[in-house]
Amino acid sequence: MTAEAIRGAIARFTVSSIVLGVAATVFQSSLLDALLPFFRAWLSLVDGSFTTLVLEVDRSGVEPLIRRMATPAVAQVVGDMVVLPDASTRIVSSTAAGLALQPLVLGMCVVLAWPARGALLRTSQCLVALPLLLLVELLDVPLILVGRAWYSILREADPGGISALLYWNDFMHMGGRFALTILAGLLAISVPPVFLPAVRREGSIVSTA
Repeated sequence: MTAEAIRGAIARFTVSSIVLGVAATVFQSSLLDALLPFFRAWLSLVDGSFTTLVLEVDRSGVEPLIRRMATPAVAQVVGDMVVLPDASTRIVSSTAAGLALQPLVLGMCVVLAWPARGALLRTSQCLVALPLLLLVELLDVPLILVGRAWYSILREADPGGISALLYWNDFMHMGGRFALTILAGLLAISVPPVFLPAVRREGSIVSTA
């Protein structure tokens, strides 16, 4: 990549960050409401330990939170305690709602910043990026909510206990979220030229023009 291409990529990334950041702020409520059904479906699929009673965006505080209220779904042995399914038991976990939009904004900025020949290539890269970034979302917020529910259980029943989900939470908060997002963006950039013949032809036409 030439110095001119690098400068162009930096300029596109900067402009995309500003535009998409403002858009995410303005449409935050609608975007979060659109993501919640995906989060709910994913939780029902991957979390057999808890049953989700409420999954919502809590806007009562200064900063919106994605809040989950759940109850144990099956009997579980945690340390020296047996946690039994009990409809009266409520475990509440939450995370900052703004975190849910970070992968979407950053991932699309990476895709839009990358040099691309032609509108078809750029459009195809953006379309491929959307499901990949949604996957990052599903690996992020829902699993953080499950991990925090387990933290509440372990804190009461087995303070010295560990859970793989707690390590996953630490990984995501220590840069894993951004690493997975950038990886998704790079995959979205790489896939269309390889698998879409029309994109390859467009690139060849532009490069020889």
